[in-house]
Amino acid sequence: MISYRPDYYDDFKCIADKCKNSCCIGWEIDVDSFSQERYEEISFISDKIKDGSYVLCEGDRCPFLRADGLCEQIIRYGGDILCDICREHPRFYNEYEDHTDMGLGLCCEEVCNIVLHKEDKFRLIPEREMSGEIKIIQDRSIPFSARIRKLDGRTFDLKQLVQDYIDLERLYPEWTEILNGIMEQDLSYGEVERFMDDNPVPMEQLVCYFLYRYPDKVWFSVISSILISCGCLCSKSKTFFDIVRMYSSEIEYSDLNISQLEKIYA
Repeated sequence: MISYRPDYYDDFKCIADKCKNSCCIGWEIDVDSFSQERYEEISFISDKIKDGSYVLCEGDRCPFLRADGLCEQIIRYGGDILCDICREHPRFYNEYEDHTDMGLGLCCEEVCNIVLHKEDKFRLIPEREMSGEIKIIQDRSIPFSARIRKLDGRTFDLKQLVQDYIDLERLYPEWTEILNGIMEQDLSYGEVERFMDDNPVPMEQLVCYFLYRYPDKVWFSVISSILISCGCLCSKSKTFFDIVRMYSSEIEYSDLNISQLEKIYA
């Protein structure tokens, strides 16, 4: 079976202690059964597993995350000791009948740095023809807002859109602050479209990522680009990259949240 990956896929490497938003904090870490069997002879690791997950420390930190941001497991035993989720994150794999799509999730700040700074158009290795939706988003002959309208001609009620996100489950207080900050502003749809048009390349990379990862959810690509644009317009302390990373963490990695949005916008 053939596997496809974005051309930036092989550029990714975990930046470990240089990461300001460690994936070893705030996430439940499930340990696959094969790794659990391996760890049975390593009490240093097995003693910190309960009900198939690592027992998190204060602040929801992985028990193996050191104060300097490095992993004690890797320091002691090397990278091969890691369980599946720690070794693979933030990679994702979409399995289809005749191929697999591999990718990198934007919940990771280094992935955001790689993807959103990319100037060249999104492409896959090995090469394959892009979907019709991605071709629309990559049409740099027209403003980005016009490309979004070609994907979905609806004009969304921004206040209602943000309220729908507020009604979802949320992980971090910072994300709640961003959503509340949008609600406090009286944004117009024109302002959102101007933001998109002023930032066409990172917006293009963002939406291509969504379209590639969720090819059957074009609506999700559209409302995500709108909500993220609103957040960027209303937040004084967070960058475009910060908001994209938080959005991915809060929404993409919650099946419940995506399911709820699907009921409203699909």
